[in-house]
Amino acid sequence: MRILALHSDFIEYEITKSTSMAEELLEELKKDRMEEVLAVFTTVESIDEKNPDVVEDAASLIADVATKVKTDRIMLYPYAHLSSDLASPEKAVPILKDMEPRNNFIFGSPGTGKTCISRFVTEELSAHTTTVQSSYINCWECSSRFKILFKFFEFVFHGYGMKQSQIQHSIITVHYIITKW
Repeated sequence: MRILALHSDFIEYEITKSTSMAEELLEELKKDRMEEVLAVFTTVESIDEKNPDVVEDAASLIADVATKVKTDRIMLYPYAHLSSDLASPEKAVPILKDMEPRNNFIFGSPGTGKTCISRFVTEELSAHTTTVQSSYINCWECSSRFKILFKFFEFVFHGYGMKQSQIQHSIITVHYIITKW
C-alpha cells in the first residue's frame, strides 16, 4: 500500500462526479472542510491483495503519523495515482473500507465512566465536524421504545418547526413499520 500523508491547517473537498466503484453518498458528505487534519491519500497495490495485515499495518502507520503531528482528525482519500501496480477494484475497495473507523461497543461495571467517556467522545466529534451531531438519550429515564424514539425524533427534527403531535405521529408510523417488519 502506498500512503501519502499531508498534515494541513485545513483541507476542503468537493465531489463533482463519481466513479463506477464509488458508493452513493449523502449530499451533505459530498463537500466539506476539515481543520487541522492529516490528509491520507492511499493506493492499494496488487501485492496488498495477499497481505492479511495490510489494513492493520496501514492503520498503525497512520496513527503514528497523526500522533507525531499532534492531530486527531484524519481524512482517508483513495488515490490511485501513487502507484502503477494497482490492486483490482474488487480487492481494493474492501481493503479501503476496512480502514474506515468502526462502531465501538463499550461495556463494564456500573460507575466506571462508560457514559461519561461516550458523551465526551461524541461531543468532541460533533465539535470538529459539520456532518456529525450528537444527542444523549438516557434509556433508564426513557424506559419504552416509544419514549426513546420520541427523544430521537425530537433531536433529529429540532429546528424544523415540527410540533410535538407531528413528531408523535412520525414515531407511531416508524414504530408500526419496525414491529411489522
